[in-house]
Amino acid sequence: MGLLSHLISMGLGAYAGAYFAQNYELERLPSASEMMKKVEDYLKQYKKDP
Repeated sequence: MGLLSHLISMGLGAYAGAYFAQNYELERLPSASEMMKKVEDYLKQYKKDP
């Protein structure tokens, strides 16, 4: 039953993603390198100096 429930939830997620992409104006996600740069900047901002 575990595999079947995972497949059903993945199918529902794909269907919901396609529905929202077609019917709502969603922003494009930044590339992985841009996301990593933002995470690094965020972490540097709150890093405590030893």
